[in-house]
Amino acid sequence: MDWLIDALYEIYYVNNNGIKTRRVIRVIETRTIKRYETVVYIRAFCYLRNEERTFREDNIVQARLIAKQEAGADWVVPSSTQTHEAISTYKAEPKLLYTDSTLYKGKNDFPSTTVESKPSHSYRIEHAFHNANNIEQNKSTVYANSGKTEPVAKGYAAETRVSPYNSDYFSQRGSYKYPQDSNEPIKKIKLSRILGIATVLGLVFIWYLNIYAPSQVKAETKKIEYVPFTTTVPKPTPTPPPPALEEVKLGGLILRIHRDSSGTWYEVPARGYVGKNKKEAIKAIRVPNFTNYTGITDTALIARYLAADTDNNGKLSYRELENFAKNMRTYVTYKSNDIALRPDIFLAEGGGDCEDFALYVAGLLRFWGWQPYIACFDPPVGSGHAVCFSYEGSGGFPKSYNWYTLSGKKTWDGTLLPDGKYIPIDFEYVGKLSNAVGEGWELRHIFIPEKIWGLKM
Repeated sequence: MDWLIDALYEIYYVNNNGIKTRRVIRVIETRTIKRYETVVYIRAFCYLRNEERTFREDNIVQARLIAKQEAGADWVVPSSTQTHEAISTYKAEPKLLYTDSTLYKGKNDFPSTTVESKPSHSYRIEHAFHNANNIEQNKSTVYANSGKTEPVAKGYAAETRVSPYNSDYFSQRGSYKYPQDSNEPIKKIKLSRILGIATVLGLVFIWYLNIYAPSQVKAETKKIEYVPFTTTVPKPTPTPPPPALEEVKLGGLILRIHRDSSGTWYEVPARGYVGKNKKEAIKAIRVPNFTNYTGITDTALIARYLAADTDNNGKLSYRELENFAKNMRTYVTYKSNDIALRPDIFLAEGGGDCEDFALYVAGLLRFWGWQPYIACFDPPVGSGHAVCFSYEGSGGFPKSYNWYTLSGKKTWDGTLLPDGKYIPIDFEYVGKLSNAVGEGWELRHIFIPEKIWGLKM
């Protein structure tokens, strides 16, 4: 179908959750993209949402041109009040200069013009991400080969938002239902009727108090008997004393907690540690494990990662992960660069871009024995955005988190990924994506964090 710029259309649009809505849109720009399939994207002002939105043509099941602007002429509409009501409620349509009742249905009328895109990747991941990932400095997605910018779609509300992207990489949880059109009249109750009902109920209540209440009170007073007041205080349940020896497994090693007449002291037999400082005992387990895996010995980075365990139990909880991600922006900032930074270099330089933030969080998860990955989301055109993925197996994370289910997939270097659920960590957002990922973006690549340090991205 040929879409006219600045024309008004009535469309029926089905989103990725299968929800069909009726909308009136004004077309701003159309683009035809050919990657794995040919897709037409329509950027238009949506009067239902009262903002600019981007629509996939193959999700439009019906479309009708209701008005266009002829050369040298202005729109011909009734009064401004009637025009606003017609567009916002769909109860009436403005009488415009040009109308066309032709309906567009299905994919058969798609235009054949295509824009060829470059190969998705090469042996080096060059220019995979862009500066627009800085959600504080630049909140626009740049169209390739165009001088225009498109605002990033904010998506659903923060607490109910689920990924709006349809890909074979993952399944989605939950949905957001748009309000549907309704022509049912609003039932109004007259104030006089409400006052009349309240008056009748009040009279009935007064009559009841005058007739029945005194006799009932009098009858009940005859039944009152004196009962001596006694007070019994339940005995407190004694707290059992802690065991003299307790063993906890952390990072694959045993931490022993001893209690005797001298107090409480800790032992890590595999590391040869004995002392009264629990944090040092935890450090004797976690630091060698992290250094053996990554080769990082930077004391400033290790101190940051150790401080994330605020309750000093030797493990990282989801609440502690959320606090760590939230506090990152107090000591590191977004900085555009070409190289994927190792976590200690990222901390020393005071920041980096999207993949550097993701690698920094992935290092924290690796330190505390989690299983992190780096995920790349790509738009239909242009460069993408990197986030940290945490493998969660069959679940166990908070119910408010969104997740992605991967099965039979491989990382960018060919390593087989474990099947199960993955939660995203995107800048300070845990269990959801930031608005750096726009509508229509798809999950393209998964990376092992330590294998992309120093690569140009």
